Amino acid sequence: MSTAHGCTRTVVAVVLLGAMLVRVATAQPPAPTAELTTTQLRQIAAESSDRRERLGALWTLTDQLRDQGKLRDALRVVTDARTFSETDTELAITSLRRAGIALGLGLTTEAEGLLAFVRARESLLSPATQIVLLLEEGNFAVESENYQEAIAAFDRAAEQAQTLSDPALEARARINALRARLDDQDLQRLDAQLAAIDGLVNELPGGNESAMLALATGDLYRRAVADYRSSRALLGAAHRHYEHARDVARSPTLRAYAYGFLGALYEDDERLDEALRLSNQAVFYAQEADEPEQHYRWEWQVGRILRAQRRLNEAQAAYERSVEILNAVRSNFVLGSRNTFDTLVGPVYTEYADLLMQQAARLPVQQDQQMMLRQVRNQLEALKQGEIEDYFANQCVVSTNLDAGPGASAQSRVAVVYPLILDDRIETVVEAGGQLIQYTAVVNRGLATQTIRRLRLALERSNSGDAYLEPAQQVYEWLIEPALPLLREYDIETLMIVPGGPLRTVPLAALHDGEQFLIEQYSIATTPAIGLTETPTVADAPNLLIGGLSEGVQGFSPLPSVSREVDLVSELMPANRRLQDDTFRLEAIESELASSGFSVAHFATHGQFSSDYTESFILTYDDRLTLDGLRQILSARGDDPLDLLVLSACQTAAGDDRAALGLAGVAVQSGAKSAVASLWYISDVATTELIGQFYRYLQTPNSTKAAALRQAQLSLLATEEYRHPAFWAPFLLIGSWL
Repeated sequence: MSTAHGCTRTVVAVVLLGAMLVRVATAQPPAPTAELTTTQLRQIAAESSDRRERLGALWTLTDQLRDQGKLRDALRVVTDARTFSETDTELAITSLRRAGIALGLGLTTEAEGLLAFVRARESLLSPATQIVLLLEEGNFAVESENYQEAIAAFDRAAEQAQTLSDPALEARARINALRARLDDQDLQRLDAQLAAIDGLVNELPGGNESAMLALATGDLYRRAVADYRSSRALLGAAHRHYEHARDVARSPTLRAYAYGFLGALYEDDERLDEALRLSNQAVFYAQEADEPEQHYRWEWQVGRILRAQRRLNEAQAAYERSVEILNAVRSNFVLGSRNTFDTLVGPVYTEYADLLMQQAARLPVQQDQQMMLRQVRNQLEALKQGEIEDYFANQCVVSTNLDAGPGASAQSRVAVVYPLILDDRIETVVEAGGQLIQYTAVVNRGLATQTIRRLRLALERSNSGDAYLEPAQQVYEWLIEPALPLLREYDIETLMIVPGGPLRTVPLAALHDGEQFLIEQYSIATTPAIGLTETPTVADAPNLLIGGLSEGVQGFSPLPSVSREVDLVSELMPANRRLQDDTFRLEAIESELASSGFSVAHFATHGQFSSDYTESFILTYDDRLTLDGLRQILSARGDDPLDLLVLSACQTAAGDDRAALGLAGVAVQSGAKSAVASLWYISDVATTELIGQFYRYLQTPNSTKAAALRQAQLSLLATEEYRHPAFWAPFLLIGSWL
């Protein structure tokens, strides 16, 4: 699948998931026509003296913003609509709109509750709005990957729309049903279903809704060819629908989509001159519509095409424009959807960084190389921060100022390592002593990912013997070995690694040079992004909140050595407050954590990190402390952030890059300066030993957290019982190394 196709598929998904509630609320206040601009609708909503007219304007404005992908703006507007919804019917219609927006933002629990609220009031809704309810329930099932349930809901919606003789609503239902079938790998009667949708869309009169459905239908044809190897002749139908959308659309927003998708078709066909002309038209209409969320995509497409034409300076300028716009609007996106980030956001930064690195490698003057590599570093930082925003559904506020000059490595014996896995190679940018150096390992993405996966599986099993050595040495050769002269030149002690993709799932301390593990050479810390790491400061003597759960509760196994771990930490760090087993309850934890009297929180309990951050949690005796809950509690501390959060029994699934991203972001989300956590659960006896050593070394004069964790890991490595990296490697220091 080409990059362009990925862009098309996701953009149309944003358009399609909306259900165009404007014209179906026929038994409720008359909604203003959908042809009004957002400016006109905002004016009506702000100035009208008629409550019903204001409500109608807010509903229509919500729909427009949602169809444009501006979900956070739509959420604010639908919240205002709630204020003007007085009857049960109005509340149901407003809630239905909010459910769709919440679903798009990844707030599935809220969406589920809202849909249940509306379903209980179904009898108050017009027949058309009842169909919309089915569409949103189908969308919820898609997000839950319950495709059969989704298909059933969409098919019922299509049948009811057909009964109402509403071809536009029927087309929406059938398009969504076919999308769900494709997601479920159900290719039966694909051609017949495409033909049925085609017939419905062709019946529609001109206008924006007709244009949107034509765009969505064109996308289905492209997906059939790109993903399911249907006849390339179907691309002619996609072309026809995109041209139809261009011709009948009344808004520059939809014209921009039409020109952009036409340009992507030509890009896929390597007809680059036509692709560039159409893509520039898309840029023009996106600017006319003042749609930065769309504008950046077409600048990105222009950059890709120019790069394919080897017009690298022009391509660099287009990418730069795209990134500048994207940085300003990234938080408005459909965050919480991995597909959206992976296809619409991440590749922009990755491709731009790739282009800059290729340009930098050709520069003969070192000063020019440094300037270019600083741009590379900034793009990698933007990519990493965007991933964290996406994982946490944009709930963590971040800031950075990398343009000011060299990072922390210029004033310390710390090197920052940015590995980037590209399709045909791994590029690693290392910053040490204020200098940036670029290293290239020629290996394709598939082999690199396979090797990293093998390393994780071998490391995780203590009975695997030395099976980890070969992949550990290979990854070391790719990432670390080329940088050794630079690291030695600046007498580096600590590596701050900013991993991405599958590299998040492995503890880089276990990389091996053939004689030693990496942890035997350097202290190691990781961070999801340097710009998200607190400015390093040395903390005062710590006061600890110690919590532990040794009993088996809520279906989780007991952790028998937790009592010993809690006793040991209490002895080593006497200034503390202790909660254990039946006192380790959520309410008590919340109360204690909110107090600024503690600088360190140590929790010896099960912690699970999932691809969905809302399902990641720390187990308490009576409940679960979610990452959102942790953030809300610690935010009450104001300007006194937690210095260190220790989670000594965490677990993420092997191969789940996104769950590992959640673990990497736990310090960011909680507001702590640093966190120590494990990638997988190990023997609680070994955990107790390592944690005890960590606190002992932490109290050594002038010791840093990174050095203390290193010494603790080395102490286990030196024993016969725990020398296998399965026991000591999974513990990561995340965030500040001091």
